[in-house]
Amino acid sequence: MTEELKAISIRQPWAHLILAGIPLVKQYQDEDGKTQVRTTGQVVMKDVENRTWYTKFRGVVMIHASLRDDRLAYRWLMGQGFSPLVCMALAGPEIPRGAILGQVEIYDVVKDSTSPFALPEHWHWLLRNPVMYSVATPCAGKLGFWTPRIEIAK
Repeated sequence: MTEELKAISIRQPWAHLILAGIPLVKQYQDEDGKTQVRTTGQVVMKDVENRTWYTKFRGVVMIHASLRDDRLAYRWLMGQGFSPLVCMALAGPEIPRGAILGQVEIYDVVKDSTSPFALPEHWHWLLRNPVMYSVATPCAGKLGFWTPRIEIAK
Protein backbone atom coordinates (compact mmCIF):
# COMPACT_ATOMS: atom_id res chain seq x y z
CA MET A 1 0.00 0.00 0.00
CA THR A 2 1.22 3.51 -0.76
CA GLU A 3 1.68 6.22 1.82
CA GLU A 4 -1.57 8.13 2.04
CA LEU A 5 -0.78 10.69 -0.63
CA LYS A 6 -3.76 11.85 -2.66
CA ALA A 7 -3.71 11.77 -6.46
CA ILE A 8 -5.33 13.86 -9.17
CA SER A 9 -5.89 12.77 -12.76
CA ILE A 10 -4.66 15.17 -15.44
CA ARG A 11 -4.78 14.68 -19.19
CA GLN A 12 -1.64 14.53 -21.28
CA PRO A 13 0.32 16.52 -22.28
CA TRP A 14 -0.40 18.61 -19.18
CA ALA A 15 0.61 15.88 -16.71
CA HIS A 16 3.98 15.58 -18.43
CA LEU A 17 4.48 19.36 -18.57
CA ILE A 18 3.82 19.64 -14.81
CA LEU A 19 6.45 17.02 -14.00
CA ALA A 20 9.05 17.36 -16.77
CA GLY A 21 8.25 20.54 -18.68
CA ILE A 22 8.66 21.18 -22.38
CA PRO A 23 12.03 22.01 -23.92
CA LEU A 24 12.49 25.26 -25.79
CA VAL A 25 13.98 24.85 -29.25
CA LYS A 26 15.20 27.24 -31.92
CA GLN A 27 14.99 26.72 -35.64
CA TYR A 28 17.87 27.80 -37.83
CA GLN A 29 19.12 27.38 -41.39
CA ASP A 30 22.24 25.27 -41.90
CA GLU A 31 24.85 25.91 -44.64
CA ASP A 32 22.73 23.94 -47.14
CA GLY A 33 19.67 26.08 -46.42
CA LYS A 34 17.89 23.26 -44.58
CA THR A 35 15.88 24.07 -41.47
CA GLN A 36 17.37 22.52 -38.37
CA VAL A 37 16.15 22.43 -34.77
CA ARG A 38 18.35 22.83 -31.72
CA THR A 39 17.36 22.82 -28.05
CA THR A 40 18.17 25.95 -26.07
CA GLY A 41 18.76 24.01 -22.86
CA GLN A 42 15.78 25.76 -21.27
CA VAL A 43 12.65 23.94 -20.13
CA VAL A 44 9.27 25.56 -19.48
CA MET A 45 7.36 23.94 -16.62
CA LYS A 46 3.58 24.04 -16.28
CA ASP A 47 3.31 25.76 -12.91
CA VAL A 48 -0.49 26.03 -12.74
CA GLU A 49 -3.30 23.50 -12.86
CA ASN A 50 -6.55 25.06 -14.11
CA ARG A 51 -9.77 23.87 -12.49
CA THR A 52 -13.31 25.17 -12.36
CA TRP A 53 -13.45 24.33 -8.64
CA TYR A 54 -11.62 25.64 -5.61
CA THR A 55 -9.74 23.38 -3.20
CA LYS A 56 -8.53 23.97 0.34
CA PHE A 57 -5.93 21.23 -0.21
CA ARG A 58 -2.31 22.32 0.14
CA GLY A 59 0.55 19.86 0.00
CA VAL A 60 2.01 17.10 -2.13
CA VAL A 61 -0.28 15.30 -4.57
CA MET A 62 0.52 12.50 -7.01
CA ILE A 63 -0.03 13.18 -10.70
CA HIS A 64 -1.98 10.53 -12.59
CA ALA A 65 -1.94 10.80 -16.39
CA SER A 66 -5.43 10.12 -17.74
CA LEU A 67 -5.95 7.65 -20.54
CA ARG A 68 -7.26 10.39 -22.83
CA ASP A 69 -5.29 13.38 -24.08
CA ASP A 70 -6.39 16.98 -24.23
CA ARG A 71 -6.19 17.12 -28.03
CA LEU A 72 -6.52 20.91 -28.15
CA ALA A 73 -3.45 21.25 -25.94
CA TYR A 74 -1.03 20.33 -28.73
CA ARG A 75 -2.47 23.03 -30.99
CA TRP A 76 -2.32 25.56 -28.14
CA LEU A 77 1.32 24.71 -27.41
CA MET A 78 2.29 25.16 -31.07
CA GLY A 79 0.40 28.46 -31.09
CA GLN A 80 2.56 29.55 -28.15
CA GLY A 81 5.67 28.92 -30.24
CA PHE A 82 6.64 25.47 -29.02
CA SER A 83 8.15 23.19 -31.64
CA PRO A 84 5.71 21.00 -33.60
CA LEU A 85 8.28 18.19 -33.30
CA VAL A 86 8.23 18.41 -29.51
CA CYS A 87 4.43 18.55 -29.50
CA MET A 88 4.24 15.47 -31.73
CA ALA A 89 6.60 13.63 -29.36
CA LEU A 90 4.33 14.53 -26.42
CA ALA A 91 1.41 13.01 -28.33
CA GLY A 92 3.34 9.81 -29.00
CA PRO A 93 2.95 6.43 -27.35
CA GLU A 94 6.20 6.85 -25.36
CA ILE A 95 4.47 9.33 -23.02
CA PRO A 96 2.65 7.25 -20.38
CA ARG A 97 -1.11 7.38 -19.97
CA GLY A 98 -3.30 5.67 -17.40
CA ALA A 99 -0.55 5.76 -14.76
CA ILE A 100 0.83 7.60 -11.74
CA LEU A 101 3.83 9.54 -13.07
CA GLY A 102 5.10 11.60 -10.15
CA GLN A 103 4.17 14.19 -7.59
CA VAL A 104 3.98 17.95 -7.18
CA GLU A 105 3.18 20.37 -4.39
CA ILE A 106 0.02 22.50 -4.52
CA TYR A 107 1.06 25.53 -2.48
CA ASP A 108 -1.75 28.00 -3.19
CA VAL A 109 -4.98 28.46 -5.14
CA VAL A 110 -5.75 31.82 -6.76
CA LYS A 111 -7.88 33.32 -9.53
CA ASP A 112 -5.28 35.73 -10.91
CA SER A 113 -2.12 33.79 -11.77
CA THR A 114 0.11 35.43 -14.37
CA SER A 115 1.42 32.08 -15.59
CA PRO A 116 1.18 31.66 -19.37
CA PHE A 117 -0.62 28.37 -18.60
CA ALA A 118 -3.37 30.06 -16.51
CA LEU A 119 -6.81 30.08 -18.13
CA PRO A 120 -9.24 32.95 -17.55
CA GLU A 121 -12.22 32.32 -15.28
CA HIS A 122 -10.60 29.27 -13.65
CA TRP A 123 -9.07 28.55 -10.28
CA HIS A 124 -5.30 28.38 -10.61
CA TRP A 125 -3.69 25.75 -8.42
CA LEU A 126 -0.11 26.97 -8.04
CA LEU A 127 2.43 24.16 -8.34
CA ARG A 128 6.07 23.70 -7.33
CA ASN A 129 8.64 21.02 -6.54
CA PRO A 130 7.71 18.52 -9.27
CA VAL A 131 9.18 15.02 -9.03
CA MET A 132 8.94 12.57 -11.93
CA TYR A 133 9.03 8.99 -10.66
CA SER A 134 11.51 6.66 -12.35
CA VAL A 135 8.69 4.23 -13.18
CA ALA A 136 5.12 5.01 -14.26
CA THR A 137 2.68 2.90 -12.21
CA PRO A 138 -0.41 1.89 -14.24
CA CYS A 139 -3.77 2.35 -12.54
CA ALA A 140 -7.25 3.66 -13.25
CA GLY A 141 -7.87 7.32 -12.51
CA LYS A 142 -10.81 9.07 -10.87
CA LEU A 143 -12.36 12.52 -10.72
CA GLY A 144 -11.30 14.88 -7.94
CA PHE A 145 -8.72 13.93 -5.32
CA TRP A 146 -8.41 10.22 -4.70
CA THR A 147 -6.18 7.77 -2.87
CA PRO A 148 -4.44 5.15 -5.03
CA ARG A 149 -4.81 1.66 -3.57
CA ILE A 150 -1.73 0.23 -5.25
CA GLU A 151 2.00 0.09 -4.55
CA ILE A 152 3.62 3.10 -6.24
CA ALA A 153 7.06 2.57 -7.78
CA LYS A 154 9.12 5.72 -7.29
